[in-house]
Amino acid sequence: MLDSLLEVYPDAEFIFTYRDIVEALPSFISLVRALGGPAGASIDQNFIRRTTAWYRSLLERGITSLENIKKTNLVHFMDYNLLVENPLGEIRKLYDYFNLSLSSDTEKKMVDYMNNDPKKLKYGKHKYTLDEFNLTKEGVRQEFNNLTERLTLLIDA
Repeated sequence: MLDSLLEVYPDAEFIFTYRDIVEALPSFISLVRALGGPAGASIDQNFIRRTTAWYRSLLERGITSLENIKKTNLVHFMDYNLLVENPLGEIRKLYDYFNLSLSSDTEKKMVDYMNNDPKKLKYGKHKYTLDEFNLTKEGVRQEFNNLTERLTLLIDA
């Protein structure tokens, strides 16, 4: 996947955001549910199994692509929770990682946008729980253990 992009764009650089699988999986299931019908629509275990398998497949493909990239400096790993907590700080790290210059004008525009983001006020926070999908932390961690270990090795490299 990414190696194909690098064949066409050899100077491409990538940002890979990640977060704890216990947070990511129910968020993904909730998103798929929302795209397929009313947010409060009931879903069955078959839907949850299929959506979990789909998420696993996407994650597997992404991790394999990252493992296949020979130059590891082309990928910046960004912790989603840190990005939410301190967006500008994480953007500064991103710019530093890729040796880019972040002008004070651009930084000001980012701050202005974050302070005036109308979507944040209009839509609020995306809410979901493991329980509503009959999932447990332990079960999710066990099911995705191999993939999270592989991802951790990439992040820590």
